[in-house]
Amino acid sequence: MDSVSRRPICSLATRGAEVGVRTLIVSNVQSSVSVWMIDSDSELVYAPEAGFTQPERPGRRYGVEWNNFYRLRRRLTVDADAAWSHAQYPDRPAR
Repeated sequence: MDSVSRRPICSLATRGAEVGVRTLIVSNVQSSVSVWMIDSDSELVYAPEAGFTQPERPGRRYGVEWNNFYRLRRRLTVDADAAWSHAQYPDRPAR
């Protein structure tokens, strides 16, 4: 906050969304998949020369997550998850 005007020095926003589905079709198996995305007005980037993080350009991140929970017995379960994500600066083309 600015001590004189009592307003935030900078106003940055982060917007995101997530959608997913969950199923119990297979007996004793709970499985879900979701896709998500986040757009932020500024990314925090580690600057090794300076030894701290600093604000950078706007960033975009998106990904997919797949989660599985299998109940083998009453007290024994197996949990298996997989995730993929991608991050980029929108002003730079993706590779």
